[in-house]
Amino acid sequence: MSNDVISHLAHHIFELSQRKDLVFSDIHIEQGQPVMVRRPNGWVDAGYDARVEGGDIVAFLKSFDQTWREKLDQHGHFDATSEIRGVRLRCSAYSIDGGERVSVSVRKFPGHPPTFEETGLPASAAAFTKAPRGMLLVSGPTGSGKTTSLASIIQRINETRAAHIVTIEDPIEYVFQRSQSIISQRQVGKDVATFADGLHGALRQRPDVILIGEIRDADTAQTALRAAESGHFVLASTHARNSAGAIAKILSFFGQDLESMAVAMANSLVGVIAQSLVPTKDNKAVLAAEVLHVNEQNVRKAIAELKFGEITELLRANKLPQCTYGNLMLAQLVRRHTVSLEAALTHSSDPNELRRLADGA
Repeated sequence: MSNDVISHLAHHIFELSQRKDLVFSDIHIEQGQPVMVRRPNGWVDAGYDARVEGGDIVAFLKSFDQTWREKLDQHGHFDATSEIRGVRLRCSAYSIDGGERVSVSVRKFPGHPPTFEETGLPASAAAFTKAPRGMLLVSGPTGSGKTTSLASIIQRINETRAAHIVTIEDPIEYVFQRSQSIISQRQVGKDVATFADGLHGALRQRPDVILIGEIRDADTAQTALRAAESGHFVLASTHARNSAGAIAKILSFFGQDLESMAVAMANSLVGVIAQSLVPTKDNKAVLAAEVLHVNEQNVRKAIAELKFGEITELLRANKLPQCTYGNLMLAQLVRRHTVSLEAALTHSSDPNELRRLADGA
């Protein structure tokens, strides 16, 4: 994207991205509507001085890719990353109303990967950055900060270990600069065809650490587990509210091989971070994270036997060293008056239990 001449709409997006007084995660642009930003407590008007016209969107999307219209017409959506005056943006455009109008979702990425401390992750999760091999899952709903947490872990490894790190992303979000490690960042659709292809290729590139943006199919899941078993440290994301759900989600990709893959996961999984971003009372956001370290025989046994409820019970009973239970973290935020009970309940995997914990029961 040109650093000299940019459209009025792009200039507005750039100005929004520079504001320190407005905490938001995403920008929504829709033809015929005002520009909106997603704050922790919901969407609000961004203060653009006019409703967005079709020409505004055309100029904005052309700055990402001159062929955006062709790609949009072919697939119904168009995804790309670019920069406005040094600010990295991820853009997802899609047609609405039967192709009559276009909407665009924009997310800003910080100029540098976050430090581990900046994420708000529990200190016990830092131990994962030292894992020589195995698999780490980072789980949570869309918009829960999974990419940021993974980036902070990769950055800590980059700063402390002489490793070869290969990332497979869609798209590349945080750009890493080599420190102690060699880093090869590969983008799905440009450098590799699919996550599975990228992962198969990575195994021939002598990596020590492999980051997979998301496990979406059985091929990727199986290859990731095999890579973890064979001596690589594999980091991946998935969508689940708690640790037990994340493990179950990965194993759900397997049918007849379920039992053997459950044993493989029990032997290779080093941990799970299941997280959410909860809106605070002052309209910011705080990270609430459940951390499971798979270093106890009873946890490995529960995974191998597909008894996921036992994992939750062990966390709930505080019987696992260095681990944190998600509902207890949410309850503490409520009792400290950082977040409202109503906000915490929407991020809980067991709302009834959370009510009791928040009341001190």
